[in-house]
Amino acid sequence: MTTGDGNVPPTIRVDSVSKWFGNVVAVNDVSLEIRPGITGLLGPNGAGKTTLLHMINGLAAPSEGEITVLGEPVRNNPGIYSRLGAMTEHEAVYGFFTGRAFVEFSARLYGLDDVPGMVDKAIKAVNMADAQHRPLGEYSRGMRQRMRLAASIVHDPEVMLLDEPLSGTDPRQRIEFSELLSELASGGRT
Repeated sequence: MTTGDGNVPPTIRVDSVSKWFGNVVAVNDVSLEIRPGITGLLGPNGAGKTTLLHMINGLAAPSEGEITVLGEPVRNNPGIYSRLGAMTEHEAVYGFFTGRAFVEFSARLYGLDDVPGMVDKAIKAVNMADAQHRPLGEYSRGMRQRMRLAASIVHDPEVMLLDEPLSGTDPRQRIEFSELLSELASGGRT
């Protein structure tokens, strides 16, 4: 499967990738190329979507096959991680952090020079400026999702890997989320 403009080199290349856990096959001989723009993985629960995203993120090694992102192997390649933005399916936030502190923490992990400016930009992009000083534990699930997205984009990544990003969002938030992703994709992001 190939997505995006065929004249542009693939941002992500998955070549004959399989992943198994003991006798359980989670991903079986998947090959695909993804180019800039928005690409979605669809399938029933247990189809291996999250496992594939973990391998593309470099969080898990394929049992077989090869994955490259931006022309480089992604697994055990710390140099590529600053070019990726990831939002996993499972929430991993400290409820005592304010939304702003959470995004600042991410910005510091990426070693950004202008932490306050980049944090302001990311929080504004997800329309959470009014709630940024409240603890994450007081947010609705949809609000936490938006602040998690801000933390994922604070470093202006070339590639974003989002697992169930709309989970817990209300209809208005889904529209805003989709518009932001479309804007990022039109700017050349994958």
